[in-house]
Amino acid sequence: MLAFAFFMLLSAGAAHSLGRRFMRTETALGRSLEQLRDAQRIARLGSWQLNLKTRQLNWSDEVFRIFELDPTRFGANYQSFLDAVHPDDRERVNLAYQASLTSREAYSISHRLLFADGRIKHVHEHGETLYAPDGTPRVSRGTVQDISELRRAEDALQLYANIFEHSGEAILVTDHDNRIIAINPAFSRQTGYRLEDVAGQNPRR
Repeated sequence: MLAFAFFMLLSAGAAHSLGRRFMRTETALGRSLEQLRDAQRIARLGSWQLNLKTRQLNWSDEVFRIFELDPTRFGANYQSFLDAVHPDDRERVNLAYQASLTSREAYSISHRLLFADGRIKHVHEHGETLYAPDGTPRVSRGTVQDISELRRAEDALQLYANIFEHSGEAILVTDHDNRIIAINPAFSRQTGYRLEDVAGQNPRR
């Protein structure tokens, strides 16, 4: 009887210890998920997973923010995703995904989102599919990142490059030490100097 009571005491102690470990694990998991959400928000990078058997599509919080959709009203399936893509890009996005299922290779694609107020976002998606031993596609998963700011910067840079190249005004570019690193065609036409003639010189001297 004494041995049985001792065993019960040990069992109760073990259960209490196990419960504490479980609570610590649950707390740590909660912190990890919160850190993951914060990281996705900062990087503007969300994750998604599509169950190809049930056709259920799961998005992380950041994907909903990027697409500006209410999780409670979003029909979580592949067609609902395509409906959120810019109409002019839908066929290209769908073909890229379907081709990846056939080739069993990961895919990457950039496309636009069109909102009701006329705004456009640019996003980049990367995806892959996991297959069963018999070759049946089971789950597709991937990421989507808002690259709108990058695209605006690229557009601004391209605009600057066009102005630099085609301007009728002589333009030279210097580095932080005021040394010439680039000149445009108008500069060469008006001065007769090529870049190799003036590169590295300080135009203020």
